[in-house]
Parts: sequence; structure tokens; C-alpha cells
Amino acid sequence: MAPTEAKPRKPVQIFSERFREEELRKRELAGEDKISMAELNKLMGIKWKEMPDEQKSVFKRQSEKEKREFAAAHQDDDGSDDEDEKPRRRVKKVKDPNAPKRAMSSFFHFSQEHRATIKAQNPAFGIQDIARELGRIWKTMDDPSKEKYIQMAQVDKGRYEVAMREYKQQNPNAA
Repeated sequence: MAPTEAKPRKPVQIFSERFREEELRKRELAGEDKISMAELNKLMGIKWKEMPDEQKSVFKRQSEKEKREFAAAHQDDDGSDDEDEKPRRRVKKVKDPNAPKRAMSSFFHFSQEHRATIKAQNPAFGIQDIARELGRIWKTMDDPSKEKYIQMAQVDKGRYEVAMREYKQQNPNAA
């Protein structure tokens, strides 16, 4: 085992690997049927428990050696990721404060118009409750009732596209 590849093994893990190899080889030479991993692990557990401490010390020494090698290989390791590994989190892009605001959806236009009414009718409602109620009302609305807000969203989308085109002309390096 190369010390930098994985964590050092425990004595029982070292014994387990050797026992499996030897048991499988022994059964193959004797011409016996293959043994399931569950049976093999059960046998290994029994052997480990019955093994005297003097015999276990061989595996303990091997484990200690792997621990020392691992520690030596990682003593200058500060725990940071290697450069060739992918970062765990994406770096958040900094938003340009001069960029135009995005277009609102038809539901957002509806919410903006009706939020105050819902709040006045239900003063005990919190932000989530208000949003839930607005969503419930929006779902039950028929298409002709939503048409006003769909038109508002289309106008807002046109505004955003024009504003974004102008912004990109003034700032060619912007995304």
C-alpha cells in the first residue's frame, strides 16, 4: 500500500485481507466450492477473535508502520485541496451594480400588485404565509385574468433586453 493513496489500515483490516486471500487460495487448491463473502467474513471474524494477542501483534506492527508512513507523507499537508482537484463550492460571481435589473415574471407582477392587499386582510401573516397565499390565488386564476400580468411581463422582458443590449455595448467585458 502506498502511504499517500489511502488512510492507514487497522490491524483487523490487514488480517482480513490476508485471510481472504489465503482462504480463497486454499479452497481453490482443494477443489472446494466458492464461498460467499458473508461466510468468509464470518469465518474471518471468528478466527480474529480466537487469535492470541502474540499473533495479532504482527498485524498491529504492520498497522503502526502504515500510520507512521502516512503521517510522514502528510506532515506538511495543511488539509487544503490540491490544485488539480475541483473546488467543492462554486465561487459566486460578483454582480455588477450597474447592470440592468432582470425582467419580472407575470407572477411577480401579480404578487407586487396584490401583496399589500393580502397583508391588510391578514395582518398576522408572515412573509412565507403571504407568498403561499399569493401562490394559491395565482393557481386558481383563469388565463384571461392572468393576461394583464402576462402582458406586463412581456413589456418588462422587452425593457430588459433593450437595457441589456445597451449595457453590453457600454461594457464589452460584461457577461
